[in-house]
Amino acid sequence: MKTSENNLLNVFKNGDRKSFELIFERYWDPLFLHALKKTGHPQEAEDIVQDIFVDLWNNRTRISIHTNIESYLFTAVKYKFYKSVRDQKISIRSIDGLDLQIENMEGDFELEEAYEKIYHSIEMLPAKCREVFKLSRYDRLSSKEIAEKLGLSPQTVNNRISMSLSIIKDELKDFPLLVCVFFFS
Repeated sequence: MKTSENNLLNVFKNGDRKSFELIFERYWDPLFLHALKKTGHPQEAEDIVQDIFVDLWNNRTRISIHTNIESYLFTAVKYKFYKSVRDQKISIRSIDGLDLQIENMEGDFELEEAYEKIYHSIEMLPAKCREVFKLSRYDRLSSKEIAEKLGLSPQTVNNRISMSLSIIKDELKDFPLLVCVFFFS
C-alpha cells in the first residue's frame, strides 16, 4: 500500500471526518458506476454504494485493509451486490441485460460462478444471434427497432432472439444452483 494511502487510512480509522470525505469524494463515482454495471438500476446502485460508505464509517476502527482502499471498496461493491441478490431473492436485470430470478445460492463464490456461466453463454452465441440478443437485452430495443437498425425482418430478429434464449437455457441446464426465468419482453 502506498505511504500516502496508508496515512489516509490511519487517520480515517481514528475517526477523522476529512479523511472520510476525501475517500468518499475520490471513490463515490467509480463505485457507483461499478454498482450500476452490476445492477442495471441507478437507485439500487446508489443504495449499494451508500451502504458501503455507511459500513466503512461505522466499522472504521475494526476494518483491516490488506491491499489498498480502492480494491477493498470495489470488492465490497461486488459482495454487497451478491448479498442483496442472495438475501432478498430480488429480480434483477443485471446479468448482461437478462431478467433473472436467482435463488438458493449457497455463497458468494457460487453466485459469481453463475454470473460467469451466463456471461460465457452469451459470448458463445453465434455472432448474428449475439448481436441481436445484445441489442434486445442490453439496449432494450424492440424487435422492430432491431430489424430496422440491422436491415432484417422482425421475424428474423424474433427467431434469433428465440435461438439465443434456447442456447443460453441449454448452456445453463447443468448448473443446478441457478434458477433462471427469461422474460420475452
